[in-house]
Amino acid sequence: MIRIPVVCFLVLIFLSVAPIITEAQQPPLTLENYLRGVVDFHPVSRQALNYFALANAELLESKGAFDPELYGYAKAKRFSGSNYYRTLEGGVSYQTPFALRAKVGFEEASGTFLNPMNKVPSAGQFKTELTLPVGKGLLMDEERARRRIAGIGVQRAESERLSLLNELLANAGYSYWEWVYTVEQRRIYEMVTELAEIRQEAVKYSFEFGAKPALDTLEKLPKPHLAIEYPAPKPPQSIAAVATRRKTGDHRTH
Repeated sequence: MIRIPVVCFLVLIFLSVAPIITEAQQPPLTLENYLRGVVDFHPVSRQALNYFALANAELLESKGAFDPELYGYAKAKRFSGSNYYRTLEGGVSYQTPFALRAKVGFEEASGTFLNPMNKVPSAGQFKTELTLPVGKGLLMDEERARRRIAGIGVQRAESERLSLLNELLANAGYSYWEWVYTVEQRRIYEMVTELAEIRQEAVKYSFEFGAKPALDTLEKLPKPHLAIEYPAPKPPQSIAAVATRRKTGDHRTH
Protein backbone atom coordinates (compact mmCIF):
# COMPACT_ATOMS: atom_id res chain seq x y z
CA MET A 1 0.00 0.00 0.00
CA ILE A 2 1.31 3.46 -0.90
CA ARG A 3 1.56 5.36 2.37
CA ILE A 4 3.01 8.62 1.02
CA PRO A 5 0.33 10.69 -0.77
CA VAL A 6 1.22 11.12 -4.40
CA VAL A 7 -0.03 14.71 -4.35
CA CYS A 8 2.46 15.59 -1.62
CA PHE A 9 5.21 13.86 -3.52
CA LEU A 10 4.26 15.87 -6.60
CA VAL A 11 4.94 19.05 -4.66
CA LEU A 12 8.28 17.71 -3.39
CA ILE A 13 9.39 16.69 -6.88
CA PHE A 14 8.36 20.06 -8.28
CA LEU A 15 10.30 21.93 -5.60
CA SER A 16 13.38 19.75 -6.07
CA VAL A 17 13.60 19.87 -9.87
CA ALA A 18 12.41 23.44 -10.43
CA PRO A 19 15.45 25.77 -10.59
CA ILE A 20 15.47 29.07 -8.76
CA ILE A 21 14.95 31.63 -11.50
CA THR A 22 14.81 35.29 -10.67
CA GLU A 23 14.61 36.94 -14.06
CA ALA A 24 14.10 34.20 -16.63
CA GLN A 25 10.78 32.44 -17.00
CA GLN A 26 10.49 29.18 -15.07
CA PRO A 27 10.42 26.16 -17.44
CA PRO A 28 7.28 23.98 -17.26
CA LEU A 29 7.28 20.66 -15.44
CA THR A 30 6.38 18.17 -18.15
CA LEU A 31 4.62 14.89 -17.46
CA GLU A 32 7.60 12.92 -18.78
CA ASN A 33 10.09 14.63 -16.44
CA TYR A 34 7.71 14.35 -13.51
CA LEU A 35 7.11 10.62 -13.98
CA ARG A 36 10.83 10.05 -14.42
CA GLY A 37 11.43 11.78 -11.09
CA VAL A 38 8.75 9.63 -9.44
CA VAL A 39 10.37 6.43 -10.73
CA ASP A 40 13.87 7.56 -9.71
CA PHE A 41 13.22 9.08 -6.29
CA HIS A 42 9.87 7.99 -4.86
CA PRO A 43 10.31 5.67 -1.83
CA VAL A 44 7.79 3.17 -3.17
CA SER A 45 9.72 2.89 -6.44
CA ARG A 46 12.98 2.39 -4.58
CA GLN A 47 11.35 -0.18 -2.31
CA ALA A 48 10.09 -2.12 -5.32
CA LEU A 49 13.59 -2.08 -6.83
CA ASN A 50 15.04 -3.32 -3.54
CA TYR A 51 12.60 -6.24 -3.54
CA PHE A 52 13.84 -7.27 -6.98
CA ALA A 53 17.51 -6.83 -6.04
CA LEU A 54 17.04 -8.92 -2.90
CA ALA A 55 15.38 -11.71 -4.86
CA ASN A 56 18.27 -11.73 -7.34
CA ALA A 57 20.76 -11.85 -4.47
CA GLU A 58 18.98 -14.90 -3.03
CA LEU A 59 19.06 -16.58 -6.45
CA LEU A 60 22.79 -15.88 -6.77
CA GLU A 61 23.36 -17.32 -3.30
CA SER A 62 21.47 -20.50 -4.20
CA LYS A 63 23.57 -20.90 -7.36
CA GLY A 64 26.69 -20.84 -5.20
CA ALA A 65 26.04 -24.46 -4.23
CA PHE A 66 26.81 -25.45 -7.84
CA ASP A 67 30.07 -23.52 -8.18
CA PRO A 68 33.32 -25.52 -8.48
CA GLU A 69 35.19 -25.71 -5.20
CA LEU A 70 38.76 -26.52 -4.26
CA TYR A 71 39.31 -29.11 -1.57
CA GLY A 72 42.30 -30.59 0.18
CA TYR A 73 43.24 -32.40 3.32
CA ALA A 74 46.28 -34.00 4.92
CA LYS A 75 46.69 -36.61 7.61
CA ALA A 76 49.95 -37.74 9.16
CA LYS A 77 51.41 -39.43 12.22
CA ARG A 78 54.99 -39.57 13.48
CA PHE A 79 56.23 -41.32 16.59
CA SER A 80 59.80 -41.62 17.93
CA GLY A 81 61.17 -40.19 14.69
CA SER A 82 59.35 -42.77 12.63
CA ASN A 83 56.85 -41.90 9.87
CA TYR A 84 53.84 -44.03 10.70
CA TYR A 85 51.78 -42.71 7.79
CA ARG A 86 51.17 -39.56 5.76
CA THR A 87 48.36 -38.99 3.26
CA LEU A 88 47.73 -35.90 1.14
CA GLU A 89 44.91 -35.17 -1.28
CA GLY A 90 43.70 -32.07 -3.11
CA GLY A 91 41.68 -31.18 -6.19
CA VAL A 92 38.50 -29.67 -7.59
CA SER A 93 34.94 -30.80 -6.88
CA TYR A 94 31.90 -29.78 -8.92
CA GLN A 95 28.24 -30.43 -8.12
CA THR A 96 26.23 -30.39 -11.35
CA PRO A 97 22.56 -29.26 -11.37
CA PHE A 98 21.58 -32.87 -12.20
CA ALA A 99 22.69 -34.66 -8.99
CA LEU A 100 25.98 -35.79 -10.55
CA ARG A 101 29.09 -34.76 -8.60
CA ALA A 102 32.48 -34.81 -10.36
CA LYS A 103 35.80 -34.71 -8.57
CA VAL A 104 39.31 -34.46 -9.99
CA GLY A 105 42.31 -34.53 -7.67
CA PHE A 106 45.82 -35.68 -6.83
CA GLU A 107 46.86 -37.79 -3.85
CA GLU A 108 50.04 -38.97 -2.19
CA ALA A 109 50.57 -41.54 0.56
CA SER A 110 53.56 -42.99 2.41
CA GLY A 111 54.55 -44.43 5.78
CA THR A 112 55.54 -47.62 7.56
CA PHE A 113 52.06 -48.38 8.89
CA LEU A 114 50.07 -47.01 5.95
CA ASN A 115 46.64 -48.54 5.42
CA PRO A 116 46.84 -50.80 2.36
CA MET A 117 43.69 -49.18 0.99
CA ASN A 118 45.52 -45.84 0.79
CA LYS A 119 48.63 -47.09 -1.02
CA VAL A 120 49.49 -45.18 -4.22
CA PRO A 121 52.62 -44.99 -6.40
CA SER A 122 55.58 -43.24 -4.81
CA ALA A 123 55.18 -40.29 -7.21
CA GLY A 124 51.50 -39.97 -6.33
CA GLN A 125 48.55 -40.34 -8.68
CA PHE A 126 45.69 -38.39 -10.22
CA LYS A 127 42.15 -39.53 -9.56
CA THR A 128 38.74 -38.89 -11.07
CA GLU A 129 35.55 -39.59 -9.21
CA LEU A 130 31.91 -39.44 -10.32
CA THR A 131 29.13 -39.75 -7.75
CA LEU A 132 25.46 -40.23 -8.61
CA PRO A 133 22.81 -41.05 -5.99
CA VAL A 134 20.45 -43.85 -7.01
CA GLY A 135 17.75 -43.17 -4.42
CA LYS A 136 17.25 -40.09 -2.30
CA GLY A 137 18.60 -36.96 -4.00
CA LEU A 138 18.44 -38.30 -7.56
CA LEU A 139 15.56 -36.10 -8.75
CA MET A 140 15.60 -33.38 -6.11
CA ASP A 141 17.79 -32.36 -3.21
CA GLU A 142 18.10 -29.37 -0.88
CA GLU A 143 20.42 -27.34 -3.12
CA ARG A 144 18.30 -27.77 -6.24
CA ALA A 145 15.12 -27.02 -4.27
CA ARG A 146 16.62 -23.77 -2.98
CA ARG A 147 17.66 -22.77 -6.46
CA ARG A 148 14.19 -23.43 -7.89
CA ILE A 149 12.48 -21.53 -5.06
CA ALA A 150 14.87 -18.59 -5.55
CA GLY A 151 14.10 -18.53 -9.29
CA ILE A 152 10.37 -18.40 -8.55
CA GLY A 153 11.08 -15.64 -6.02
CA VAL A 154 12.74 -13.52 -8.73
CA GLN A 155 9.69 -13.84 -10.97
CA ARG A 156 7.40 -12.95 -8.10
CA ALA A 157 9.54 -9.95 -7.12
CA GLU A 158 9.47 -8.69 -10.71
CA SER A 159 5.67 -8.99 -10.80
CA GLU A 160 5.34 -7.14 -7.50
CA ARG A 161 7.75 -4.45 -8.70
CA LEU A 162 5.75 -3.86 -11.88
CA SER A 163 2.48 -3.85 -9.92
CA LEU A 164 3.77 -1.25 -7.46
CA LEU A 165 5.21 0.91 -10.24
CA ASN A 166 1.99 0.73 -12.26
CA GLU A 167 -0.11 1.79 -9.29
CA LEU A 168 2.38 4.51 -8.38
CA LEU A 169 2.55 5.93 -11.90
CA ALA A 170 -1.22 5.76 -12.31
CA ASN A 171 -1.75 7.83 -9.18
CA ALA A 172 1.12 10.15 -10.08
CA GLY A 173 -0.25 10.75 -13.58
CA TYR A 174 -3.75 11.43 -12.31
CA SER A 175 -2.40 13.84 -9.68
CA TYR A 176 -0.31 15.57 -12.35
CA TRP A 177 -3.37 16.32 -14.48
CA GLU A 178 -5.25 17.56 -11.43
CA TRP A 179 -2.31 19.85 -10.71
CA VAL A 180 -2.26 21.09 -14.32
CA TYR A 181 -6.00 21.75 -14.10
CA THR A 182 -5.55 23.76 -10.90
CA VAL A 183 -2.70 25.81 -12.38
CA GLU A 184 -4.69 26.61 -15.53
CA GLN A 185 -7.74 27.46 -13.46
CA ARG A 186 -5.70 29.90 -11.37
CA ARG A 187 -4.27 31.44 -14.53
CA ILE A 188 -7.78 32.02 -15.85
CA TYR A 189 -8.84 33.58 -12.54
CA GLU A 190 -5.88 35.95 -12.69
CA MET A 191 -6.57 36.81 -16.32
CA VAL A 192 -10.25 37.52 -15.64
CA THR A 193 -9.35 39.70 -12.66
CA GLU A 194 -6.75 41.61 -14.69
CA LEU A 195 -9.21 42.22 -17.53
CA ALA A 196 -11.83 43.38 -15.04
CA GLU A 197 -9.39 45.85 -13.50
CA ILE A 198 -8.50 47.19 -16.95
CA ARG A 199 -12.18 47.58 -17.76
CA GLN A 200 -12.81 49.38 -14.46
CA GLU A 201 -10.00 51.80 -15.18
CA ALA A 202 -11.43 52.37 -18.64
CA VAL A 203 -14.86 53.11 -17.14
CA LYS A 204 -13.29 55.63 -14.76
CA TYR A 205 -11.50 57.35 -17.64
CA SER A 206 -14.75 57.38 -19.60
CA PHE A 207 -16.51 59.05 -16.67
CA GLU A 208 -13.76 61.62 -16.31
CA PHE A 209 -14.11 62.50 -19.99
CA GLY A 210 -17.90 62.55 -19.74
CA ALA A 211 -18.57 59.45 -21.82
CA LYS A 212 -20.21 57.43 -19.00
CA PRO A 213 -22.28 58.30 -15.94
CA ALA A 214 -20.81 58.13 -12.44
CA LEU A 215 -23.01 55.14 -11.59
CA ASP A 216 -20.97 52.92 -13.91
CA THR A 217 -17.84 53.48 -11.82
CA LEU A 218 -19.43 51.58 -8.91
CA GLU A 219 -19.22 48.29 -10.80
CA LYS A 220 -17.53 45.65 -8.65
CA LEU A 221 -14.68 43.41 -9.69
CA PRO A 222 -15.70 39.80 -10.44
CA LYS A 223 -15.04 37.25 -7.74
CA PRO A 224 -12.92 34.19 -8.58
CA HIS A 225 -15.88 31.83 -8.33
CA LEU A 226 -17.64 33.83 -11.03
CA ALA A 227 -14.88 33.09 -13.52
CA ILE A 228 -15.63 30.84 -16.47
CA GLU A 229 -15.35 27.19 -15.50
CA TYR A 230 -14.12 24.50 -17.87
CA PRO A 231 -13.92 20.72 -17.41
CA ALA A 232 -10.75 19.18 -16.03
CA PRO A 233 -8.62 17.35 -18.61
CA LYS A 234 -9.28 13.64 -18.57
CA PRO A 235 -6.28 11.38 -17.87
CA PRO A 236 -5.46 8.49 -20.21
CA GLN A 237 -7.85 5.55 -20.10
CA SER A 238 -5.36 3.30 -18.28
CA ILE A 239 -4.77 5.88 -15.54
CA ALA A 240 -8.46 6.60 -15.11
CA ALA A 241 -9.27 2.89 -14.91
CA VAL A 242 -6.66 2.26 -12.22
CA ALA A 243 -7.76 5.31 -10.25
CA THR A 244 -11.38 4.14 -10.41
CA ARG A 245 -10.45 0.66 -9.23
CA ARG A 246 -8.48 2.12 -6.33
CA LYS A 247 -11.43 4.25 -5.21
CA THR A 248 -13.83 1.30 -5.40
CA GLY A 249 -11.39 -1.14 -3.79
CA ASP A 250 -11.10 -3.32 -6.88
CA HIS A 251 -7.41 -4.15 -7.48
CA ARG A 252 -7.83 -6.71 -10.22
CA THR A 253 -5.32 -6.56 -13.07
CA HIS A 254 -6.18 -7.20 -16.69
